Amino acid sequence: MCDTLAGLRDGLRRYASGFDAAVLAAADAEVVVGLAAAIEGVAATLKALAGARLAQGGGWKGSGARSAAHHLARATGTSLSQAVEAIETGRRLEQLPVVAAAARDGALSAQQASALVGAGAADPAAERRLVEAARGTSGRAAGGVRPDQSRSDH
Repeated sequence: MCDTLAGLRDGLRRYASGFDAAVLAAADAEVVVGLAAAIEGVAATLKALAGARLAQGGGWKGSGARSAAHHLARATGTSLSQAVEAIETGRRLEQLPVVAAAARDGALSAQQASALVGAGAADPAAERRLVEAARGTSGRAAGGVRPDQSRSDH
C-alpha cells in the first residue's frame, strides 16, 4: 500500500516538474484546478485517516513529540490546530460513511470534510444532505471535473 502511494507521489512530482500553466487555455486551466483540488482533497483524507490511526496506535510516542497532533504537525509542516483537526476528521470519518465516501472520492476539500464530520456527528441523519450541499457549494462534482473532461492529458 505504501509503495503504491509513493509511486503516485513520484508520478505527481514528475508531472509537476514539467507543468507549464502558461501554455494552458483558460478552459484547460479550469480543468487542472478542479483535478488538483480533487487530488488535494483525497490526499487530505488519507492524511486524516492515517493521522487518526497514528494517534490511536501510539506510533508517534517514539518521536519525542508531546502528542500525536504535535507529531503530525511537525511531520506535515502544518500548524498544531490543523493537525488536531485532521486527526479529529479522520476519527469521525469512520462513523460517517457518506461523508467518508465523498472525501475519499475527492469531492470534498479538507475544510469541507472537517465541517461535515462535525455537523454529521451532531446529526447523523443529515449526512447525505450535508454532502450534497457541500458538493453544490464547491461547484465540484466527484473528482473535480465533468466526466467528459476526466480523460484529458492535463
